[in-house]
Amino acid sequence: MHPIAILAIALISGARMQTVQSCEPPPAEAAAAAIHALNQQYIAASRTHDHEWFDRHMAPAAIIVLGDGTRIDKAEFLGRIRDAPPSYTSLTVENVTVRTFGAIAQVDADAPWQLEDGRTGVSRYIDTYAWLDCRWQVISAQITWLPGFEVGRRPAEPLTVEIRAYNLRPGTRDEFHRMVVAEAEPMLRRWNVDVVAYGPSSHDDLSYFMIRAYSSLDERLRSQNAFYGSDEWRDGPRDRILALIENYTSVVLQLDAGTVDALRAAR
Repeated sequence: MHPIAILAIALISGARMQTVQSCEPPPAEAAAAAIHALNQQYIAASRTHDHEWFDRHMAPAAIIVLGDGTRIDKAEFLGRIRDAPPSYTSLTVENVTVRTFGAIAQVDADAPWQLEDGRTGVSRYIDTYAWLDCRWQVISAQITWLPGFEVGRRPAEPLTVEIRAYNLRPGTRDEFHRMVVAEAEPMLRRWNVDVVAYGPSSHDDLSYFMIRAYSSLDERLRSQNAFYGSDEWRDGPRDRILALIENYTSVVLQLDAGTVDALRAAR
């Protein structure tokens, strides 16, 4: 087959080959061109919250590691894209490198972004594609949030950070932690709450903490009123979680993004 014809076939995203021979992985040059095209579509789908694109182009067993280290499967990733998409005002891609290894290809790149609330940053990612069922499919994605980067070199504005400390009823901390991991934290993320860190305190067996970050004091108030007033919280784990809490206190302070990232990494 002529190299131009191979390139044209490879660039058709998700297209199935028409012959047995064409189900073999395409040559390296054609594969790289196809992955470059898919990577542009990947960024566009992220920017427009197109969960259907990810559903088509991710393998069923794909694993995604988010910028905070959370590992999720395809189903949860699609749910996050569909139910709680980030509000991008811009999302671009630069420094793209594609490497091919026969039936495996990797793309790594930087994706500068800006949200409607003014926050900016860069997500550095590595996506691995495999040639499955005669087409390229994402089998894993690794995302790293670069600390201290601001689009246009605008100085980072401090974040409003709430540190909430809980005193729990004796003997309930393991169950409380299980409920936070399985129910409360995923629910907060669905409501676009930046959960920086959480977990048992080291100094006794009754204390627990959660750290959340907001763009401002007003945003903290708006976000918490919306979340704690929602039917999802009230009709969901609210009563079961509150039953384990003796009391709690909150401390709110202003921190720069680098400090918040350090807290996030230490979780």
